[in-house]
Amino acid sequence: MSIRTNSAAALSAILLAGVCLLLITDLRSRNVTCHCEATQPEKKSIPTNGASTMERHVFETNVLKKQSNVSEEKPSATLHVHNSAPDAGKEFLRFIYNLNVFQKPRFYCNNFRRVGTQLPEDGGWFVCFDDKIKPNFDDCVVYSFGIRTDWTFDEEMSKSGCNVYSHDPSIGLPDHKHSERVWFFNTGLDAYNSDDVVRTVKGQKQHWKMRSLDKIFEENGHTDRIIEYLKFDIEKSEYAAIPQMLQTGTLNNVKQLAFEFHIFGIAPEDQEHKFQDINKNILMAFNDHGFYLWNVHEVPYSCGQFDFDDLGRHSGCIEVFFVNSKFMK
Repeated sequence: MSIRTNSAAALSAILLAGVCLLLITDLRSRNVTCHCEATQPEKKSIPTNGASTMERHVFETNVLKKQSNVSEEKPSATLHVHNSAPDAGKEFLRFIYNLNVFQKPRFYCNNFRRVGTQLPEDGGWFVCFDDKIKPNFDDCVVYSFGIRTDWTFDEEMSKSGCNVYSHDPSIGLPDHKHSERVWFFNTGLDAYNSDDVVRTVKGQKQHWKMRSLDKIFEENGHTDRIIEYLKFDIEKSEYAAIPQMLQTGTLNNVKQLAFEFHIFGIAPEDQEHKFQDINKNILMAFNDHGFYLWNVHEVPYSCGQFDFDDLGRHSGCIEVFFVNSKFMK
């Protein structure tokens, strides 16, 4: 009796195993996950390119981590997801992160913080406070240019002891002293000088005063002055303004520099490669002039989101941060 019982139990176990195997096979053929199997998360490959463990960790934090956190991002009314970025845009994204991470950065800031509006909101900028490059708050001049002036950044820098010269022609305010150490100028930054440039903002024509950076420094008596920090977000005018700055040597006395690259979705796909070539040339020109790229930050939501295949989803605008090696000798 005991033998029959054991045989029946064994036969039942074999039949049950067979049924489970058939069930799993059937579910797989229907592309359905069976809960009796533990699904393994897909491993994300991290390119090494000879980078150190710390550098690969920075790259994973700045780029690859976004792939697993996409579903956790906060929705935004300004968020536009594009099916795919142009090939030239993908190539440039790899270039800019490789330049910052895998090409052995010539400067690594150990002590930095975001000044102004904090993440995930836009409006703040990273400042390096390492002893050899930090702003001299005892004698500090800061220049701030941007569409919709970042008052939070300007005010925080002014409270640290800096005299801040803030410029933005788009918000319609006249020149005035905004606070104790912040002066506002109804002037835009570009590569030329004109007192009447017609621009259309939200369907309405505006008359702007535009100046090149060297002319602005001249008008404010800062031609030979050390500028502790210069930042600008000038909505694609950087493509003309930056070459003019470098050619005239206007940036020679700028200690820290930050600006926003408008790099994706700014041209038809068949023209995208031309803009990315300009972007690469600009970055390499800064390097040749002794400016070291030390940080790259994607601007959340404001410039649309693009899919970059294995790199995940990324913003169309990227902030880049440089230090001037002249001040580290």
